[in-house]
Amino acid sequence: MNILTQIALLTGLIAGISLIWLVGRAFSKHAAWGLGVLFLSPFAAVMFGIRYWRDEKQPFLVYVTTFTIAVTLGLYVFTVKGGWDVVRTALLNQQHIDFRIPDRNGKMSFVHTSLNSVAETPVRHSKAAAQPEHAGPVPPETAESPTTASGQVETEKNTPAVTSSKPTVTKKHYRAAYLAIPPSRAEDYIGMTVKVKRMNRPEQDCVLRSVTPAGLGFEQHVSGGGTFSFQYRQSDIEKLRVLVKQAY
Repeated sequence: MNILTQIALLTGLIAGISLIWLVGRAFSKHAAWGLGVLFLSPFAAVMFGIRYWRDEKQPFLVYVTTFTIAVTLGLYVFTVKGGWDVVRTALLNQQHIDFRIPDRNGKMSFVHTSLNSVAETPVRHSKAAAQPEHAGPVPPETAESPTTASGQVETEKNTPAVTSSKPTVTKKHYRAAYLAIPPSRAEDYIGMTVKVKRMNRPEQDCVLRSVTPAGLGFEQHVSGGGTFSFQYRQSDIEKLRVLVKQAY
C-alpha cells in the first residue's frame, strides 16, 4: 500500500468522524436536518453548512475538506491502478457477452469447431514423429524337396519353418483437453479455442484471433449469434489454456 492510499484512507476516516459530528449538530437544530445530513450527504451537509454557517462552520469545513481530499486521492489511485479499464471491460461484457453458453448443443458445436481447427492446424516446434518399424526381409522359398514314391514331399529335419511378420497397427484414441501455455507462445495457437483468465476476472471461453506487441486479441460468442472482440495485454493475463487433441 503506497503513501497516497494511506492518506486517502486516513482522510476518509476523518471525513466519517466529522460527518457524525455534523449529524449530531444537525439533529440539535431539527430532526429533519439530522436525517437529511445522515442519509443525503454530502449534498444535505453542504446545504446545512450554508444555512447555519455561523454556528456550524467548524464541523462543516472539517467534513468538506477531508471528504474532498479523500475522494480526489481515491479517484487518482483508482485510475493509476487501472480501475477504469476493469469497469469498462465489465460493462462491455455485461452488455454483449454471454459467459455461459446457454444450451448443450451450442457448447458441443463450439468444442467441435475447435477440434476441427486443431486437426487442420500444423503443430509447430514438435519433434518428428517416430517411424514404424519395418519387418525384416522374408527369406526366399526353399528349393523343392525330393518326393517319395508315394508322392509325399520329404522335409529335412531341423529346418525352421518360415513365418512372415507384419507390423501391428495400433489405433490411437484422442480426447479434447485444455493445455496451459505461456502468453509468449500464443502465436502458435491462433484460431484455436482458449480459456483466458485476467487478473481479478473470471476465466472466459473464447477464440484466439491475433497476437500483436500491444497484446492478445480474442473473440467471444455473443448471445444472438454474433461475436465480440477484445484485447488483453500479455502482462495482465494470469492464465492461458488452449483446447487441443491428446492421444491416450
